Amino acid sequence: MGWTITLCWVINSVIGVGLMVFIVQRAKLILDFAVTLHVFHLVITSYYSRHIPSTFLWWLLNIFSCAIMTLTAEWACMQREMEPIMVNARNEGDDANSADSGRKRKTSDHGAASSVVDKGKQILGSSSTKGKGKYETIPMDDMDDSSHS
Repeated sequence: MGWTITLCWVINSVIGVGLMVFIVQRAKLILDFAVTLHVFHLVITSYYSRHIPSTFLWWLLNIFSCAIMTLTAEWACMQREMEPIMVNARNEGDDANSADSGRKRKTSDHGAASSVVDKGKQILGSSSTKGKGKYETIPMDDMDDSSHS
């Protein structure tokens, strides 16, 4: 009976990881949510049984479950946060060129901003299909020093 409950707690922790990643979505908030969930379980268990659990194995199982949930969910959230952000590419039929020229006109007054836009256009390509599948950021070695100010 004890091994079955332990196995259920471990399976519950693994399922809880998926829910934590889906609901919380931030690695630095996972510990707070996992500990809060286990404290709520302690309160409900104590209320139902009318005493605080005193068995060493109960406490060990809850600490182990909380550790599994926290570490695995933090790792999964960090993996999700590290995924690259892709830029939505437009089709050739869209008015991407007119939007880009309008952006150039607006930033041409600022000197450095226009050079960043020009560098981005060179890296990502002048037409909208050349930039398809490229990342949003511009490599640092392709930018000149005057654009950093």
